[in-house]
Amino acid sequence: MKKWIPIGIAIAAVAAWKSGLLPVHSPQQERGLASIRVPDGFEVALASKPGLVKYPMLGTIASDGAIYMCESSGKTMKTPEMTADPNYVVTRLTDTDGDGVYDKSTVFAEKLTLPAGA
Repeated sequence: MKKWIPIGIAIAAVAAWKSGLLPVHSPQQERGLASIRVPDGFEVALASKPGLVKYPMLGTIASDGAIYMCESSGKTMKTPEMTADPNYVVTRLTDTDGDGVYDKSTVFAEKLTLPAGA
């Protein structure tokens, strides 16, 4: 059985690639944070130390500077499964040493079915 890519998606992908929105990486090109391009006046920087959140979905920055991050369990579940065993969390990230990088995470709320807003 042949698989076809809808022509509209193919045209959009080619247009995005030609415009530079979908860069093609070669071994010589930059990777990681250095590969992200932003307009003049903006910069890309590390926001938190690795490992503070496992499955981030969305978050918000509080007035005190803490980030409240809604986290998935990493499992794909339907509503009955989530209701029977709610294991999603909201994690609070803080910058304890004032260097601008979040370095501490604590569970703010747990046993949630699906944190869908922050």
